[in-house]
Order: sequence, then C-alpha cells, then structure tokens
Amino acid sequence: SGYAGLKQRFDAAGVGYKWYEFNGAHDWGVWRAAVTAFAKDILWKENKGFKFDDVQDPDKYYYDPVYWAYNHDPQITKGTSDTTFSPNEEVTRGQFVTFLYRAAGEPDVDVSSLKFTDVAADKFYAKAVAWAVENNITTGTTPTTFSPNDKVTRAQIVTFLYRFAGEPEVSGDMPFTDVKAGKYFYEPVLWAYQNNITTGTGPDKFSPNLNCTRGQAVTFLYRVCN
Repeated sequence: SGYAGLKQRFDAAGVGYKWYEFNGAHDWGVWRAAVTAFAKDILWKENKGFKFDDVQDPDKYYYDPVYWAYNHDPQITKGTSDTTFSPNEEVTRGQFVTFLYRAAGEPDVDVSSLKFTDVAADKFYAKAVAWAVENNITTGTTPTTFSPNDKVTRAQIVTFLYRFAGEPEVSGDMPFTDVKAGKYFYEPVLWAYQNNITTGTGPDKFSPNLNCTRGQAVTFLYRVCN
C-alpha cells in the first residue's frame, strides 16, 4: 500500500528523472528544495531528456505542455529551431491546425479536395488543413481562403479545440464580459472555461481578439488531450 506510481520531472539543467513515490516520500517539491547525491543516484532513474534553451523552468505554465508536445507520438512540435521553442512567439493558423492534426494521430487525408487557393499541396500544413475541413474544425476565413500565415486568435483557437472535442453541449453563465452571446466563439469559450482549459486573461476578461502564443497554444491543447 502507499504506492503512487511512476513520477517524472526535469531539472533546470535539462536532466530528467523518473522515480516511484511511496507513501508520499521523495516528492518533487522536496527534491527541488534539497537535491542530494543519494536522491539523484538512487531514488531517481536518470533520464537525460532533450531540453529547449528557452523552456527550462518547471514552474512555467507551459513547461509540461511543451515537453508533452515534443515527446508526443506523433510529435506535435519540434520547436522553432534545434534549441528553441519560442513560447512567447505568436502562433499561426497553419501551425495550430497542424498541432491538432498531429495530436489526432495524423490520419490519412486527401489534400486534392482542398478548395483553398492559399493552401498549396506541398505545404507542411496542407494535410492538417484538409483534415480540419473534413472534420468541421474550420471552414476557413472565406469560402476560398484559409489564411494559414495569419496569427490565430484566442477566440479561433478555443473554437478549433471545441470542434476538435466534438462540440459538447454547454450551459451556464459566461464569466467573461468581453464574450457576448451570439458570437461564434461563445459556446467554445464557455466550454473551455468550464473544463479548465482557460481561466481568461483577467478576472472577467477572455480577450478573444488577442493573438495566441505558442506557449498558450500547446497548453490549451495539452489540457484538452489530458
């Protein structure tokens, strides 16, 4: 009794550790406060994992989501370079539907059916866009354009996620004063709030028209998938 399963965390130097917790002993908070040679060598099995130079702090809200996305099979994102993830960089529509497509397992899709004139078949996001259209996750920005290089807004991203989740029914009071009934993103935002996918940008603000960062995007996706 008391067995709590396998735990895993990364330290600030980019080294990952796995350990089994028993009766609450050897928890991560204690280890972070005072690492001992015994703890590193005996209690944790060292697992040297890749770390981005700009995602080193386990206390950042996007830390676990970033490495979940990086280690996902298939890989959801490999970063903006060999050493950086750029969590504060704004994400594009093409990038985010690609994140979604990879999270769904990269199912087979026919890109020849695409009607968007701004999505060439050889682009990295072409299959993702075709899949998103087939699954009613997006209808584009016009009947003939998807605008893959436009930055994706917070309203758009929770709408994509809501449709990805199957558009579950929602009810209740909207906590955000800047999300009005009748807007296309009203139900998605309410659903996202009620399911702890977002708490907004302030006590009563969601900021639907703000562009979404890469850190925010993978965090939203992580919360939906986990």
